[in-house]
Amino acid sequence: MSSISQTSVNHEASKAVETIFEKNGHRMIINYPTFKGEYNIAKLEEVRFVYVKAEVTQEMRVPVEIKEDQVLLYFCLDGTFHAYSETFGQISFISSTHNVLYTHPLKALFHFSEGTYEAFYITLPFAVFNRYFPKSETVFENFYKQMKAGYFSVLREKPGMLSVPIYRVIKEIREFTKDNEFRDIFLKGKIMELLSIQLEELCTVCDATPPARKIILEKMYRVRDFISAHLAENHSLHDLAQVVGTNEYTLKHEFKELFGTTVFGFWADLKMETAAKLLVEKEKSIAEISEVVGYKNPQHFSTAFKRKFGVSPSNYQKQL
Repeated sequence: MSSISQTSVNHEASKAVETIFEKNGHRMIINYPTFKGEYNIAKLEEVRFVYVKAEVTQEMRVPVEIKEDQVLLYFCLDGTFHAYSETFGQISFISSTHNVLYTHPLKALFHFSEGTYEAFYITLPFAVFNRYFPKSETVFENFYKQMKAGYFSVLREKPGMLSVPIYRVIKEIREFTKDNEFRDIFLKGKIMELLSIQLEELCTVCDATPPARKIILEKMYRVRDFISAHLAENHSLHDLAQVVGTNEYTLKHEFKELFGTTVFGFWADLKMETAAKLLVEKEKSIAEISEVVGYKNPQHFSTAFKRKFGVSPSNYQKQL
């Protein structure tokens, strides 16, 4: 959505296979003093898939201009931020939620506080979206009428909570690596799968996530946030379960259901992703980066990094 442009760098050029963002799309690394992150985009005809991950170290406001009518299926994976515009006033994009909105060309101001942000969204022209959109349910009918009239509109004022099926589909899209005629069929199917899940969960006559389930999900998000904030530390499953007030069995089962990986698998991947980002910045030595991500022995760190990316930290840095 933003018009920010930066030099593109492929973080994972060393992989044997490439995702849709790397092979058929575009990846940008943004490296400002107060804003660091990645912006990934892939296209399927008139449809765009966008994955954004960023770290904001100082409160900032970013002007954004949308230049065309579009329907947006958005998924806030991490971080809450706010948008302001004369057209819609204020909209809050809340962490771990999703919604569908329609917008015409407009200018807005996005407000970010310090923190980490991660989002995935799909944009579609109204004509494409209209082919699959149901109009029987009242909330759907009202949304459709506003879209057809060209008014900025949100499918539901209160967004839905991200669920295991949504995380699964997003993960499948991001990790898809085949580059043949099956790609288009696969992506079209995933668009419909995501949309159908969203419409079902945003339906006015149902609440897809019971209160007890929401409490469990919130605890899993808190475990994820704790891991991110204590990356270099060592904690057992028992420790983590106690931090959020649950038991080891629930933590193991629910965390994998929600994020598609084990607690320690997530922790290890996050360490390597953080290390890769620090290698790109080139502000710390490999030994220092090893310590930042919790490896006292740089050789052990190098082994783990090569296992993840297929290349040693020093060669990874040279390739960049």
